[in-house]
Amino acid sequence: MKGKIAKIIAERGYGFIRADDTEADVFFHCTALQDRTKFETLYVGQRVTFDLCDGRNGKPCAESIQLD
Repeated sequence: MKGKIAKIIAERGYGFIRADDTEADVFFHCTALQDRTKFETLYVGQRVTFDLCDGRNGKPCAESIQLD
């Protein structure tokens, strides 16, 4: 899937991606980035590609996130 970073909570190591197809916000954790060192450089509006998976609470989450 494709989307853009909608919100980042840097001090907690997570954020949300606004998916293009559904325009819903999807949770992501910093460990879902293909290159974990890039978390500090993320910014709201940045384009990303990701896989959708089921989170621990039953809600969708993003994994295998790559920066576009």
